[in-house]
Amino acid sequence: GQYGTLAGSNVNYVTKHGSNSFHGNAIWYWNGRYLNANDFFNNAAGVGRPFSNANQWAASVGGPIWKDHTFFFLDTEGLRVILPTSLATYIPSPQFATATLANLAGRGLSSEVPFYQNMFNLWSSAKGAAAATPVAGGGCAGFTGLGAGVPCALTFRSTAGNNTNEYTWVARVDQNFGDKDRAYLRVSRDNGTQATFTDPINPAFNAVSNQPQMQGQLSETHTFGASAVNQFTLAGLFYSATFSPAIPQAQQLAVFPTTIEFTGNPFTKMGGEDWDFPQGRRVTQYQILDDFSKTAGRNT
Repeated sequence: GQYGTLAGSNVNYVTKHGSNSFHGNAIWYWNGRYLNANDFFNNAAGVGRPFSNANQWAASVGGPIWKDHTFFFLDTEGLRVILPTSLATYIPSPQFATATLANLAGRGLSSEVPFYQNMFNLWSSAKGAAAATPVAGGGCAGFTGLGAGVPCALTFRSTAGNNTNEYTWVARVDQNFGDKDRAYLRVSRDNGTQATFTDPINPAFNAVSNQPQMQGQLSETHTFGASAVNQFTLAGLFYSATFSPAIPQAQQLAVFPTTIEFTGNPFTKMGGEDWDFPQGRRVTQYQILDDFSKTAGRNT
């Protein structure tokens, strides 16, 4: 009842605390390309395993500050990952690019040529594009302007990678004031950069999300004899998730100034998802809670 009637989950964090003895641990975990099978679709397309790398660690230590009275506990964890992708990617054929540029020039639209040339160059220089093969049937629906048997689109399996990372730390101090009063202070921070979007054409169009979280709790427990206890808790939390281009947006727009998508999807879109960023949210929460419990016979 104390949490109200709002729908959703209720999460309780339980943190270790120090004791009169020193204790600690340390863990390192690694995983990489040669410990994992290749993606099914990569195998089908004859593409080798993409590079992947994961490093994860954790360490903690706890012990006494003042024997029987004051204790500490510290914990830290982190993660660094290179994430591979596996995506069917479609680009214009050289014949389509040549015909398009010639058509623009022939119609007196030479000023448009640099824009299209830049677009074709980005497609053709994408990682894996050198191994692209013609799309069955030409790749551009009913378009036959290039002549019989001349492909309009090429396809390849993109395995472009992206980076993600996270670290967190927790610090806690417990204080025993006597047989009837105990208190603790706990603070923590979690910081990470999420790989939000990986573009198969150019990493300049990648998007990331910076997601810091900070929280803290102060709690005091007082015992009234053998049948009653009171616990007071004061807590606060700040959380932010902002989504933005992986590089400054001005630099991203200098590579390509807009986003182009194609009806029928003959070609992978150009410009990534820069139309959707930046965006995000910031959340601040606080809690003041006091619990008093009394046992009287069979009733609490």
